Parts: sequence; structure tokens; C-alpha cells
Amino acid sequence: MMDSKDQKIMELESEIKELERFTGFQKTYYSNFPYKSKGMDGYWYIYRKTTSGFMHKTSEHRYIMQQSLPGQIPKGYIVHHRDGNKCNNTLSNLDILTRSEHSKKHNSKHKLQ
Repeated sequence: MMDSKDQKIMELESEIKELERFTGFQKTYYSNFPYKSKGMDGYWYIYRKTTSGFMHKTSEHRYIMQQSLPGQIPKGYIVHHRDGNKCNNTLSNLDILTRSEHSKKHNSKHKLQ
């Protein structure tokens, strides 16, 4: 029998596969929801319609992390890619860090190079 965490991960993977079908940015109208698009910054973004009909843009890595948590991502925390690849948004590659912890990780990478 699957525990609730495994079930949640399976649901997320299914939702991600569904989102991956929508990769093009609509020119004029946002008719196909949800869809995702790669931003100029190298991150993937998910575009969804809210219940009030407005478009909502969320970074995919934050969305995936948020769906795996029982509550909200704490204010002031950053979702970090463990391997440094902005496109690798698998849950096992994501961490939640404080801004300070995040800065230390990136500063230590630059010192090693």
C-alpha cells in the first residue's frame, strides 16, 4: 500500500507530464491552460487560470515544491536546485533554503572554481 507522500509524488509527476504537453506561448490569447514556457532567465514557468479567470504565472520549481508541502513555502525561503540545473525540477533535486543558506551555497561554489 502506498503512503500519502508516494501518492502525492505520483500525482505531481502525472500533473507535470500533463503540463509538459503545453510548451508554447500563446501569441495573443491565453486559450490553452495550463501550459508552461521557458523564461529568458532559464527557469520554466507554469501559466494557469485562477478561479476568477485571471492568468497566474508560477515558477515550476516553486510550484512543484509547494505541492509537496502540507502548507505554504515559508516567507523568506528560496527553492534551490541541488545540481544547479534550472531545468531539472524533479522533487529530489529541490531544497528549501533561507536566503542566507542559499547565498552561502552559491558563494562556496564560486570559491571552489
